[in-house]
Amino acid sequence: MQTSLGIKHPGLNVLPPGVERYLVNGGGLTGIQVFPDDEIEITNNEGNQICEINVFDKDGKSSLSILNLKESKDASEIKKILFKKEESSLQALYQLKKRNLEIEKAKSSIIFDKNTKIGEKIKLNSKDKCYCIFA
Repeated sequence: MQTSLGIKHPGLNVLPPGVERYLVNGGGLTGIQVFPDDEIEITNNEGNQICEINVFDKDGKSSLSILNLKESKDASEIKKILFKKEESSLQALYQLKKRNLEIEKAKSSIIFDKNTKIGEKIKLNSKDKCYCIFA
């Protein structure tokens, strides 16, 4: 039986300095500011999950090349989510437009597919400052 008596510093971050963790809920979006030389590691925790990514340069233009990604022609989940007539989608779209991101012209890249194994990972390195949306 484990108790909390062994905890010496409650509430401290368990990640090393300079490391952040974000969760993307199924059917949802997460936006993250990325800086030059940042390394992004994406883990497919459940397997069989597709991950779609939009990347915007410092001027708000779509730029997948910053993360060395290629456009996927069948990608459209991010736009589907953002252009729903639901309050949460409208709020997210409003916040992204405040960042001057050209959402309508955004190109997407898909990593992972329906056959992805549980725990499969991919690492991406940023060549420049950018804003990324993950779905």
